[in-house]
Amino acid sequence: MKKKILLIIGMFLFITNVNALTFNVDLTDIEDKGSSTLGSITNINVTNKELDASFQGSGDEVNFELTITNSGDRVGTLKSIGITSTNNKIEYTTNLPGTGLAINGNGTNKVLVNAKVLDGATAGTSKTIIKITYNYDEGSCPEGEILSEDETMCLCPNGRVRKDDGTCDDPEDAPECEEDEVYNETKKICEKITPPVTPSNPKTLDNIVLITLLFIVSGLGIYALLFSKLRTRKQRVIAGITTSTITLSISLTALISAFGIDNLLGAIINPITKTQEIEVTVNETITPIETWDGTECSLTLTPEYIFDGGSGIEADPYQIKTAEQLVCFAKSINEGTTYSGQFIKQTSDIKLNDNLVANMDAGTTDGLHVWVSAGNPNGNTYFGGTYDGNNKRISGILISAGGGAEDGLFGSAIDATFKNMILSDVYVNVSHKFVGALVGKAQNTLVVDNVTTSGKYGQRATSSGGVIGIFSSDSSTGFIRITNTTNNISPVPTGIIYATSIQHESEEPSIVFKNVVNNGDFYQYGGISESITGGNQRPNVLLENVVNNGNRNYDINDGGGYGGLIGRASLSKLVMKNSSNTGNLISNHTPGYIGGLIGVLSSKNITIQDCFNSGNLSTAYQNSYYNGLTVDEISTLRSTNPAGTMGGLVGSASSNNPIIIKDSFNSGKLSGLSLIGGILGYNKNSDDHVDSNLSMDNCYNTGDILVGDGAVGGLVAVTKGTINNSYNTGDITIWGFRDPFVDLGTSHELHQGTMAGGLVGKGNTYTWKVDNTGAVITNSYNEGDILVTAKTDNVTVGGICGLCSSLTNTDNRGNITSKHASVYLEGLAFRVIETTNSNFEGEITTEELPY
Repeated sequence: MKKKILLIIGMFLFITNVNALTFNVDLTDIEDKGSSTLGSITNINVTNKELDASFQGSGDEVNFELTITNSGDRVGTLKSIGITSTNNKIEYTTNLPGTGLAINGNGTNKVLVNAKVLDGATAGTSKTIIKITYNYDEGSCPEGEILSEDETMCLCPNGRVRKDDGTCDDPEDAPECEEDEVYNETKKICEKITPPVTPSNPKTLDNIVLITLLFIVSGLGIYALLFSKLRTRKQRVIAGITTSTITLSISLTALISAFGIDNLLGAIINPITKTQEIEVTVNETITPIETWDGTECSLTLTPEYIFDGGSGIEADPYQIKTAEQLVCFAKSINEGTTYSGQFIKQTSDIKLNDNLVANMDAGTTDGLHVWVSAGNPNGNTYFGGTYDGNNKRISGILISAGGGAEDGLFGSAIDATFKNMILSDVYVNVSHKFVGALVGKAQNTLVVDNVTTSGKYGQRATSSGGVIGIFSSDSSTGFIRITNTTNNISPVPTGIIYATSIQHESEEPSIVFKNVVNNGDFYQYGGISESITGGNQRPNVLLENVVNNGNRNYDINDGGGYGGLIGRASLSKLVMKNSSNTGNLISNHTPGYIGGLIGVLSSKNITIQDCFNSGNLSTAYQNSYYNGLTVDEISTLRSTNPAGTMGGLVGSASSNNPIIIKDSFNSGKLSGLSLIGGILGYNKNSDDHVDSNLSMDNCYNTGDILVGDGAVGGLVAVTKGTINNSYNTGDITIWGFRDPFVDLGTSHELHQGTMAGGLVGKGNTYTWKVDNTGAVITNSYNEGDILVTAKTDNVTVGGICGLCSSLTNTDNRGNITSKHASVYLEGLAFRVIETTNSNFEGEITTEELPY
């Protein structure tokens, strides 16, 4: 009887000791991320953890984010998200990693959820339960924090307060609290608090007592079984001991399992891990919209018949609800109505073809309907108003068998505005120029805001873009502004717009790309635009938060050059901020200029700030040496395919005014035949001479460089400018060669060989005299190794620069190695006029391998 009482007491103490602390997980934000296909979240009820999602047919999808906030200050892990649709109409996937997501005190985690309508799903409603499973450590607080007396939250100690990022810091206006007090942020007073004995687990002592009681209880059971059987045979005594031990083991295992303790001793010294769940209900509605049947407009082409309502003014725009109304609207434009100064608003999703890209790829063209573009420059018809897509979609635009140029949803636009438009499942099946999913050719002024495109170019249309084909303006007031716009069409000739031309200068930017992204692989000259130009009066350009994520790897003659953002630019002023390229750019021909951001840039004023390239850049023949070509073959290759100029950010920059590049970097690998710089390839003035107008500050390169010959620098290949507070850690390998070397005595003025430097290659294209000016480098360093595998003596290498003017507070920590004997290797610079407080810490090694 006593044993039973003790056991009950022990179990009671254990149960009351592990009362669960609340690990509050709040579903604080559900955001419709939009998608490239039909679907939308129409209502979000966060309080009740419910949301409504609307779909319009097979293959349609919605992407939304679940934001999980740990408001209980506990350490935990978001383990899994279980999603089950009640009727299997919708398929859900998440980007939650298999190991889960760590949730720290006051931490936030976002999980992207994709919901896609399965093939064969019919109209109707259904409900899906999203079950979020997480575990957490009960009783643990971040280091330096105190568990509150009611054990519901972690507090900042000694008068500190919680900042927005969840950390504890001294308050600006809070009183100083005593050591045994804590500042109550709600009451704004200091309160006494008795911290737990062990902050990491306030129940440690209780657990020790508990475990002790359990062992005592189990020990009594063993004692009773053992000594009550002493009068029996020996084997029965042993059996009794074994039975009691097994019983004890099973009891402890059951307790451990019941209370979630992975390790019994761990319960004494570690927090107890708990597991909980939370549910989110998704109310799904599948409402297929009617697909256009391909019939031409049969309505009278006047507003009262074409539109679903409205008067055309901004407060009461004309309304387009159906495919038939959209077709009639386009026909009215083609017959001469411009809608200049008028407003049109789309009120529902419109589907012109069903599963267009999939059907075209499969060769299933029966029943598909070709779109006739609204407006034609050759026929002098155009759209000149404002089209508000109202975040509704137009899907299935098939551009095929056009009239030879200028095709899109709108073929021609003059002084037009397009906003809040989603063009999905677009398929371009023409090879002519000036095509865009939205507009083929735009003129004079153009505003594009919040537009998203997706689909595919099935043929290689030339001089075309994912959103717009081409824009031009001869007006002194002309401008183009593209903002908050994303292209997902892939592949595509050029991501956003093929070319932009404005024939005037202005104080304010007349060309603006802001919050613009290209995600499509492209095969012409720029991820965002092939060219931005003007005449004698060139445009002022702003690029801000512009990103290319598309790759380029196509067999096409590259012409003047290409870039991750812009291929060629001729401007009066350029400001580029917070912009980047992540795509790999590969040329299968030898181009003129290549840049991670811009291929070739000419402008009176240039500022590039807070920009980067992380994509790999390479040209054809970059591996020629390693592919076993002979010296003569490589020489022939050079003479027949003159190499280009490559820069991690800009291939070539030309200006008579300062070229400012700051707070920017390259991490992509660069490989090619000739001039390569980690940040900038070639710096010159408008007369095509190397100039001293470059100002580079706080920039770095970490990408490896593989070069044939010519000039190479970890930051710049050719410049006379200034480099400050910058560095290179990428390794440089030189594999090519130039013509047989000539004497480099003090009187020599011509050097045709390769010049390399850890930071700067050289300061002039061909000539060098002792009194020539070159780069001025201060407070900078190189850590990259330089390896010369070239089968020639005609290579000059300096750890910081090949040829430069001055080095101040510079260090080279990289090694210099030549596989073939050479006398032209120097620790800091092959030629430099002045050196101050600069050091070489690496090693120089030459080998005597035969040619």
